[in-house]
Amino acid sequence: MRQGNLLAYLYRNGKGVPQDFAKAYFWFDLATAAEQDASLLEQTTKYKATKHRDEAAFHLTPANLSREQERVRKWFEAHRRSHNDADCEGMTVKVTRIE
Repeated sequence: MRQGNLLAYLYRNGKGVPQDFAKAYFWFDLATAAEQDASLLEQTTKYKATKHRDEAAFHLTPANLSREQERVRKWFEAHRRSHNDADCEGMTVKVTRIE
């Protein structure tokens, strides 16, 4: 899911695309659902994607965050290849907004 991680960075930073934290969250969340037996490099990427996903979520309203979490869940339902794919459980994040 490296391509999704790269796309998430582009949306988060507004590089070549309009800055969009909702789209960044979506792609970072997909990247965090990488296979459980990933290599060390992939695990490091997954850790960073999780961190950046949570940072992107901080910029979203609760309604927008909920919408993106549902969008990720639907993406996995539509693209699930087998029962070995990443489980969508636990792919949500609780963010406390500081105003």
